[in-house]
Amino acid sequence: GTGAGMSGGGSCGGGGGGHGGAGGRSNCANIVGGVAYGDADQPVTFGSGGGGYPGVTSGGIGGGVVRLDIAGSLILDGAITASGVAPINSSGGAGGSVWVRATSISGVGTMRATGATERTTNGSSGGGGGGRIAVEACNIASTIALVATGGTANPGALEGAPGSVVVRTASGCTPTCDDIDFNNNDVFPEDQDVIDFFNVLAGADCPACNDIDFNNNTVFPEDQDVIDFFNVLAGGECS
Repeated sequence: GTGAGMSGGGSCGGGGGGHGGAGGRSNCANIVGGVAYGDADQPVTFGSGGGGYPGVTSGGIGGGVVRLDIAGSLILDGAITASGVAPINSSGGAGGSVWVRATSISGVGTMRATGATERTTNGSSGGGGGGRIAVEACNIASTIALVATGGTANPGALEGAPGSVVVRTASGCTPTCDDIDFNNNDVFPEDQDVIDFFNVLAGADCPACNDIDFNNNTVFPEDQDVIDFFNVLAGGECS
């Protein structure tokens, strides 16, 4: 849509739309890109459109808004996208908003709120500014990509500025790892903690023992449970 960060157009191109980052300037009549706006921590605003050729195109289109409140875990192997677009002969629209809250987020997917690359034939328009992404969870896999970059532009015009990416621990989370006193006998660390950990990992019974999902990422049993157990046993932290 238009939005608070919409840029103006000109006879040979327009500025990129703004949102999380400002839109790129056009090299035509020095038309500036749209301004940045919105809340980085709780993003709920749409990306703004860019300027275009009067009578030819209305300019780039800003990205939408995606908000997910998930009571449990999110496994993301695809993409959540709220990016701007740029029709032919237009500047780039700004990225929109992605706000996700979950207990844990795993997978190899991407959350994207990028500004669009300008698409004028003479390369005179600006790229769209990046959008805004906020993620709240107790555990977030490092394999999840969060992308809010600005759209590119040809030399002479300017690319859109990057948007914002905020990652924070959700309220009410349990500790990342279970207590190192695995068998809960108030004596730790001790050899028996290690013995009981591997016994339970192998399927044995230990009614007083902690959950075998030691790092509480809802994936168990896995090699990372063992790695994190020994890291914490040695005084380190969960990876």
